[in-house]
Amino acid sequence: MIVMGEMHEIAFMGSSPSIPGLNFPFNRSNGYFCVFRHNQRANSLFGDGHVGSANRDGLIGKDDSVRRRWNYDNQPHNENWR
Repeated sequence: MIVMGEMHEIAFMGSSPSIPGLNFPFNRSNGYFCVFRHNQRANSLFGDGHVGSANRDGLIGKDDSVRRRWNYDNQPHNENWR
């Protein structure tokens, strides 16, 4: 499970603006969002102590195997994603 990663806090008042790069797949318009600073990749710390690097699809993609990494019960919880 991902415990910590390279994130940026963001909040929108009202509806979310259409800004390239801010089309996150989460069901809310505020909170912490991934930042891909390293050649379009972001680093994440996992609960077992290892660090992994992934691009956007590998970190917040639509595949269940990607979304499972965000939850302690190893389930994708698609209700939290657009």
